[in-house]
Amino acid sequence: MKHFFVNNIKINYIPSNRSIIEYCENIDLNIPHYCYHPKLSIAGNCRMCLVEVKNSPKPVISCAMSLLNKMEIF
Repeated sequence: MKHFFVNNIKINYIPSNRSIIEYCENIDLNIPHYCYHPKLSIAGNCRMCLVEVKNSPKPVISCAMSLLNKMEIF
């Protein structure tokens, strides 16, 4: 089974091309956001949902980034 890590906690998931913020909302992990809504197109303008991803040179927008296997999010 595929998995990812949030603050060093392993979480199993079923890949379905969903964003980081969607998966985290489904498992009751809150990522602050302002412009994100599941029924609207992704804009990513507010930058409130930035998260740190291991081996990424800068923070990524969690509403626009798809979740990948073995991704480590902080």
